[in-house]
Amino acid sequence: PQENLYQYRNWTEETTSWEAMQPRPGKVRYFGSEVSFAHAMSQRLGEPVAVVKVSFNGSALWWRWMPDPTTYPTAQNDLYVPTIAKIQQAVGQLAELGHAPEIAGVLWIQGEGDANQLWSAQAYDDNLVTFANALRADVGAPGVPFHKPSM
Repeated sequence: PQENLYQYRNWTEETTSWEAMQPRPGKVRYFGSEVSFAHAMSQRLGEPVAVVKVSFNGSALWWRWMPDPTTYPTAQNDLYVPTIAKIQQAVGQLAELGHAPEIAGVLWIQGEGDANQLWSAQAYDDNLVTFANALRADVGAPGVPFHKPSM
């Protein structure tokens, strides 16, 4: 477990409260880029960092994450609404614990699923802007930085 780093993980996992950041429990213990990112941010800011992690491997932005389901009527669009609910739940829980949480940024590592078809790859930038702006508005952080590392 990492000191001064906290995580609130996927809604599909057992965790529904904040915990010290550590590799995921189970037979295979793994973690993602959130650990090194949170560690670097905590050192830079000189204070604890909390990360709300939501991830689904291989999920295309256009198929699973778009905020307006009418954008792609045939898409599944099942991840956006639960993601917003998870962020709101996590931030609310921090406030209940006496903290003054501030959403300081979004780190988005995704995109391979949209590269499978030319049309979805070409629409990716516009879709990402739509997604980022909706997420900012829906979590009450309209000016928060949204970072997508280059691949």
